Amino acid sequence: MNIYVNAKKVHNGCSEAMMESIQKKFRKMEKFLKEDENIKVTIEKTAKDEFKVGAFLVLKDNYHIHTSSKGGAFEEALASAADDVEDIIVRHNGKMKDRKKRRGFAEKRQTKNLVIEEAENMKEVITKVKHFECDEMTETEAIYRFEDLGHDSFVFRNANKSSLYCMLYRRGSGDGYGLIVFE
Repeated sequence: MNIYVNAKKVHNGCSEAMMESIQKKFRKMEKFLKEDENIKVTIEKTAKDEFKVGAFLVLKDNYHIHTSSKGGAFEEALASAADDVEDIIVRHNGKMKDRKKRRGFAEKRQTKNLVIEEAENMKEVITKVKHFECDEMTETEAIYRFEDLGHDSFVFRNANKSSLYCMLYRRGSGDGYGLIVFE
């Protein structure tokens, strides 16, 4: 992994101490990146004497990451930008692993010639069965219960929708919840 630095409007360019800080912050991401993936870091001093640190990466699967952060001090802006990049990479790598697992499952299913509709092969697809009572509650109560349990999804009978069954889930984009209503 290479780190390229570009300093804009920074008096005397990028100091040695700044370069060391950048190297230290972004080197810890080597474990997530491939050898030939690069990080481009831009440092800029704004008119308000704030530092703006931007980072740009293109991962091997053609996924682009771009983030920038401002701060009164260089270290503050750098830490924020580096943390943002790390969070995005970790989330992205998790999604890629999930996709590979799903692809692997599909490949296994094809190689074993499973037909899901056949009852004798269902044992190979369904690995666990749970039985539980489905409580009637409001959507707000369901969100609280869902968060308490920490599961990926939560099924309940919706008191606001004539006891229809609903499934609550956390949206992949991270911007709230999704609700599936079974009619």
